[in-house]
Amino acid sequence: MGVVETLVHTHDIAQGLHRDCVPEQDLSAPALARLFPGVPVVDDPWSTLLWATGRLETPGRPRRTGWRWYG
Repeated sequence: MGVVETLVHTHDIAQGLHRDCVPEQDLSAPALARLFPGVPVVDDPWSTLLWATGRLETPGRPRRTGWRWYG
């Protein structure tokens, strides 16, 4: 959970500063698989993690307004 929190809140801060934040895929992929086991990876693990946490809308998948992780 700490990895997800760090990644997505760093993304939030970067967005506020008008900067890009794209972590290494080897960080987001295991966190996504562990905490969001029912979410299929679309495009790449990072954008899927952002979608899973309600931070991104992707083609064919509207932004999530409610979600939970499985710790």
